Amino acid sequence: MLRNIPFHLKMENIKALIWEACPERIDFIYLPLHNQHLGRNAGYAIVNFITTNDLAQFYAIKNGHAWSGTAVADKVVEIVYAHCQGKTGLVHKFFVNPKHSIRHLPEEYRPCIFHSEGPLAGKPETIDEAVLKIVPGPDRPVSK
Repeated sequence: MLRNIPFHLKMENIKALIWEACPERIDFIYLPLHNQHLGRNAGYAIVNFITTNDLAQFYAIKNGHAWSGTAVADKVVEIVYAHCQGKTGLVHKFFVNPKHSIRHLPEEYRPCIFHSEGPLAGKPETIDEAVLKIVPGPDRPVSK
């Protein structure tokens, strides 16, 4: 999880910061909003790196450094462990578990999911593709 994010930054800003250090080496990113009407984020992002080496590389390059492209001098990138770990756990939490599901949010406010392996690693993956991998069959929830 990334903390200490300036409130005005958008998902694309966070993704670009990660890509600077580890291009296409994440498979899940979610920047919750504090105020959807003002477009302000909640100050943290949930990020899952494909491998622990990818996380270590990002940590070595970005942890403790000032957020690029922002005038907020006292905000630095802070990397901490999140309670929920792994792409499967995150997809289940946010798209399968009805208690935490965020499928109702407009698409631009939902997490971005990326393929974890093979030639498509790091490329966008649909929510339904990701859910199908962990909940096969007719009982899986589908996007509306």
